[in-house]
This record gives sequence, C-alpha cells and structure tokens, in this order.
Amino acid sequence: MSDLWICREETAKKPFLLEIPGVEIWTIEELCFYLYQSKDSLEDGVIGDALFTWLSEELKLPRLAITLAQEKSQGRSDCWCGWFLLKEIGMYSSKELEEFRLLCLALEDKDEFERQKLKADRLLRGQKYLRSIKSYQRLLEMDELHPQKKMLLGDIWHNLGVAHARLFLFREAAGYFQKAYRLNRREESKKAQQDAERMMKQEDAPQAPGFSVPIHSDQEWNDCLARLREEYKKKVT
Repeated sequence: MSDLWICREETAKKPFLLEIPGVEIWTIEELCFYLYQSKDSLEDGVIGDALFTWLSEELKLPRLAITLAQEKSQGRSDCWCGWFLLKEIGMYSSKELEEFRLLCLALEDKDEFERQKLKADRLLRGQKYLRSIKSYQRLLEMDELHPQKKMLLGDIWHNLGVAHARLFLFREAAGYFQKAYRLNRREESKKAQQDAERMMKQEDAPQAPGFSVPIHSDQEWNDCLARLREEYKKKVT
C-alpha cells in the first residue's frame, strides 16, 4: 500500500453486507482492502446496484457510484470495476494497481466459463478448499454448454479430486481423479487416482489389537501425501 489510511472518509451508518457470513463493510478503506485481498477470487455480483446505492447514500460518494455504474454498464467485470475503484481512492501503490489491472485483463480475455475456472483454481491455490469445490461444481453444471472442452472439463474433475484429497477425503478424491482421467487422459490424473485409492485402503485397513490407528508406516503416508501435493501444485500454477 502506498500509505497508511485510517478512516479518512465517511463511516456508514449501515454496513454493506457481503455474502460471506459475518462480513460487514463500514468504510471505503475496508471496501478497498476487501477488493484487493479478494482480487484472485472476486465473485461476480459484488459490484452492482446494491454497492452503488451504498456508496452514494451511506458513504456520500455519489460521483464514484455513478462512474462505477457506468463502467459496469459497459460490460466490465467486477475485477475491472474493483481495480477502477482502487485507482480512484488511491490506497494502493502504482505497482499494486498494475498487478491488479493485469489480472483483470487476463480474466477479460477469457470467456465466462474459463474465467470461472481460473477463479476456482485460485481458490484452490489459496487453500480455500470448500469454496473451490463449490466453484468447480458450478462449472460442472455448465458442462452441457461446453462439450468441446473435454480436456478442460477433465482438469476440473482433477482439481475437484485435489481439493478433496487436501481435505483427506480420499474416497471422493479417487472417484474424481478417475473421471478426470476418462476425459483428459493425463497420466497425472491416473497416478493421483492410484495414490488416493492407496490412501483410502489404508484408512479402511483393520486395526491390530492394542493399536488405535490403522497399520501403515509414517513414510507411506508422507510419500503419498507428497505426491498429491505435487499434483496440486501442477494444476493450480
């Protein structure tokens, strides 16, 4: 950030409520902070009529609200509008703003399906596994709209497997990796399926008398988890 801001602007009497439970925004500084921190996974719908009304009525920033509404009406994404707002307020450095702008441009060059895929991947990379799972599931609901994107759909199933594996849900992960391999025929998906199945079998293994954990070596666990982590890194970078 370019400098220290401590509530230089108006504080709202009523907060702007985000869909995230318990998150309320009271100042323009808080809004800027949220937008910047969420730039990799900003959900469409955050910047819209409700925000414009809040900016105008609660923060007394009608000119900013009108300008943002105009940008939105021209078909700009939430990411782009977020960058525009940050630029207008001036909380972040030129380098930080340029990184934000380049991210927005990268997203706008993709179609809606690919943009949502990139956002889901960033959630996965940020270890927000439950949110990434929901995002990938929404993409799969759009499957019929993109039958030609067989490899891409396979990668979505693969990343669903990665998210579940990171949550130690190996049975579910194995099924997702299997679906991925049927579509993308990538050896990494097949190998990830084998690793997940191996972990799943170890979890289901009978316990010996006097032991409270399944019989397997720590090294086996570590080796399998290391391979799954490598798959995770490859698919989200």
